[in-house]
Amino acid sequence: MILSPTRFEHLPNELLIEIFQWFDARTLYKAFYNLNQRLNELLQALYQLSVILSINGENSTFDHLFSSRVETLIVQGDLSFSLLSYPHVQRLILIHSKTDQISQAMLHGQRLQMISVLA
Repeated sequence: MILSPTRFEHLPNELLIEIFQWFDARTLYKAFYNLNQRLNELLQALYQLSVILSINGENSTFDHLFSSRVETLIVQGDLSFSLLSYPHVQRLILIHSKTDQISQAMLHGQRLQMISVLA
């Protein structure tokens, strides 16, 4: 069943929050930010967000809206990123990482609870 925009608007906040937790924060904000006041307030209330950074991915103009609420950061490939841009990251996952990415995690990752490096 496909929900029409009218029916989507009638879903309770709790259900929307459950749905939103399945999205990467960049995708979530790109899809739902600035549609209406209710969705903006729901998005701003979300914590424990995750972000996937990849070489083929696009830069998000919304990162400043949620970067302080990102808990999981996934970096795919040889991508330059700043861990300092996401001040509350607790889990860092590096996929096909390079030495400088791992060095940055060791240098700026004192608050990290988990670092995973996957080949």
